Amino acid sequence: MRVEGLVEVMTGAFQTMTTDNICLVMNNDDSGEGTRPALSSSYVSGLTDLLQAFRLEPDKAPCAVILSGAEASSSTKPPEGFSAGADLGLLHKVASGHYAARRAPVDGVNALVRAVRSCPCPVIASVEGGADGAGMALMLACDMVIADRAASFAAGQLAVGLTPSAGLSFFLAAAVPRWLVAELLFTQKPVTAERLYQLGVINQLTDKGHALVAAKALAAQLSEGSEGALQATKRLLGQVAYTSFDDQLEAEADMLATALGTDEGQARLAARLSGEKPGNKDRQGR
Repeated sequence: MRVEGLVEVMTGAFQTMTTDNICLVMNNDDSGEGTRPALSSSYVSGLTDLLQAFRLEPDKAPCAVILSGAEASSSTKPPEGFSAGADLGLLHKVASGHYAARRAPVDGVNALVRAVRSCPCPVIASVEGGADGAGMALMLACDMVIADRAASFAAGQLAVGLTPSAGLSFFLAAAVPRWLVAELLFTQKPVTAERLYQLGVINQLTDKGHALVAAKALAAQLSEGSEGALQATKRLLGQVAYTSFDDQLEAEADMLATALGTDEGQARLAARLSGEKPGNKDRQGR
């Protein structure tokens, strides 16, 4: 689906802006530690619902979703940074309650992480300042990460008596050496964006204040390709860690044959063979 013009939705800390078929989601929460926004209940529920709606109706999904902190114009004292992680104030409120009450906010963030992973279109993390704890897990759940060079990341929550959540231990173990995972989770020592970039966790580094500009440029680049093929490729990437080589070969063959049978696939292939630049006018034949 190509979304023309600008569509804006704002509920609590959750704000979306959709233009040129790219959906930008901003976290305007101001309850996080320092200047980084926390994963408030309104942000978590709003973003989860949005991404699940895209999963249920992939033809209505944008070409890409960008997750970001608040824009400078959103308040007089805007948060700086991607996410401070869990809403510690909320966790403190439920700490003395029964087990189900303590699990509820954790399960909410888990549902968000699953929604990011299952979103039919690519999700790009635009990181200014950095991310902590569950906020770092949300970043790692995204398909691609763009961060400014000054950003830093802290995974350890032992100082406040908390353990990893939102898949943080899973994502870190899959992305970086075990010894660095231990250092990040056992200590409060932050890791720099430069180091994560060298390890391949961050796709692109930018100057301070330019991560969102770069993320929008990347999303625009993705929009030039076939949305149907892009969504199929994300499904392939999502299953590769859990399937056999033969099953992945079969899935690739099935998706390629399906793509060849669409009007868009045939039109793009014909344009390439004739020396023309494939366009995005026909997005109906997914």
